Amino acid sequence: MLKRYLYSAISTVIMVYGLKFFQILQANSTDDMNRLFLVGIISLLVGACIYVLNTGFLDLFFEGFKRLGNGVMKNPSSMEEVDRMIQADTKFIEWKMKLKTQFMTYSLGMGTGFILVSQALTFGL
Repeated sequence: MLKRYLYSAISTVIMVYGLKFFQILQANSTDDMNRLFLVGIISLLVGACIYVLNTGFLDLFFEGFKRLGNGVMKNPSSMEEVDRMIQADTKFIEWKMKLKTQFMTYSLGMGTGFILVSQALTFGL
């Protein structure tokens, strides 16, 4: 996971400096630096949200809303059967967890890369 994080951060830095080299991105433009910083912050926020959801910190909160929703509207029996089938499918659950972990890792890495480039361009590096 650390490798993917570093690869995504480094590739983001290389990509942004490539855009700067081909003059698509203006190094002196405050707007471009602000956009890079904003994209970095949003990317870090998405990665942090996925991390919190993966830890199970909010599971009790979501379970309460699920029970509240089931009290208001009853699920059809066919939907309950599909839910049980999904819970029994270990390959699907593993695939979903792997996808969430990869998306979190890449999102955090890209956010770090964008913020690093934004700060480097701010200081004129």
